[in-house]
Amino acid sequence: MADPNAFPNKELEDLNKKIEDKVKNILDNLDLGTIDTTIKNKLKDVNKTLVEKGIIKPHSLCSFVPS
Repeated sequence: MADPNAFPNKELEDLNKKIEDKVKNILDNLDLGTIDTTIKNKLKDVNKTLVEKGIIKPHSLCSFVPS
């Protein structure tokens, strides 16, 4: 069986570089602080709704949302 690494594949290398650059660009522009805040706000809304519907009690362990 031939060694697949014996001959470079320029097309595959170019494709891998494009993918690597796209992933790096996405990660560089990801605003984790905004995502974290949005998730916390959504969790608070869900907990409020669950309390209003009587599914969970206020201040129960289930309604805890980290600040």
